[in-house]
Amino acid sequence: MRRSLVGLIPLLALACAGSTTPTVRVDGVWTLTSTPFTPVEPRSLDLRQQGSTVTGTGTAMGVDTPFLLPVTGTFQNTVLDIQLGDTAHNTQAGRITATLTSANQLVGRFKADTNAGGGSDTVTYTRQ
Repeated sequence: MRRSLVGLIPLLALACAGSTTPTVRVDGVWTLTSTPFTPVEPRSLDLRQQGSTVTGTGTAMGVDTPFLLPVTGTFQNTVLDIQLGDTAHNTQAGRITATLTSANQLVGRFKADTNAGGGSDTVTYTRQ
C-alpha cells in the first residue's frame, strides 16, 4: 500500500503542473452588432493578443468615409479594456470595457472621450 502511494505522488504532481495560461483569447475581427451611438464608436475591431496585452485597429465611420483608430489595452479574466486613439487629432477617441460573454461575443461599454463629443453607450461585438 505504501509503495503505491509513493508512486501516485509524482503522477499527481505532473497533473497539477499543467499550464495555467488561459486559453481564452480575443484575437480576430469583431463587428459591432449593437446600434452605434456616435461616429467615433468603432464598427469593427481587429485585435491581436500577446499575453494580456491587446493591440490592433478599430474602424469607425466618419461623415462620409471610414477612419482607423489605433487600439491598445489589456485582456484579463475575460475582461477587455482598450483605449482607442485618434491619430487625426493626436488625442484619445474613447475607451471600451467589455466582458467576453461567450467564445465569440463581447458585451460592455463604450465611453467617448470629451475630445470626441463625450457620452457612453452599451456595445456588443461579435467575432467574425
